[in-house]
Amino acid sequence: MGIALPPLVSRALHQGGGGYGAMMAAFGVGGLPGALLAAAQPEPTGRRVRWLALATAATVIGIAVSPTMPIALPAMAALGVASIWFIASANTLAQLRCAPDMRGRVMSLWGVAMTGTSPITGFGVAAVVEFVGPREGFSVAGIVLGAAAIAGWRALRE
Repeated sequence: MGIALPPLVSRALHQGGGGYGAMMAAFGVGGLPGALLAAAQPEPTGRRVRWLALATAATVIGIAVSPTMPIALPAMAALGVASIWFIASANTLAQLRCAPDMRGRVMSLWGVAMTGTSPITGFGVAAVVEFVGPREGFSVAGIVLGAAAIAGWRALRE
């Protein structure tokens, strides 16, 4: 989202810095209920994590195809809800399902997967944005997340 959102806002939605700020604010507005929903759940389940991953992927793609800002802003708030709830639930599930003596190692791999791959994936997303278009570049994240959720579907069964 970080690399593809500015070109999406400027080139596809025809907005300036204020539009980018509004999109980020909408994400934050959605992120608060997402965090509260994650905190309110008794214990995350593989089923919930699977569906939250697909919901996050769908909202990313929904933002990419949004024709106007008034449609993109609520979609961005929905992304805040889904993605924060998904990330918090998946993080908690990973910690609960691993052996206690492996928890530090598992969480270090989690950190690498969450933020450490950005320099690598960023080049691919930027290339799609540059040579194909901002909507397609933004969609890449949703498509890859959806594919990963489907590929890992059985691994997250109860």
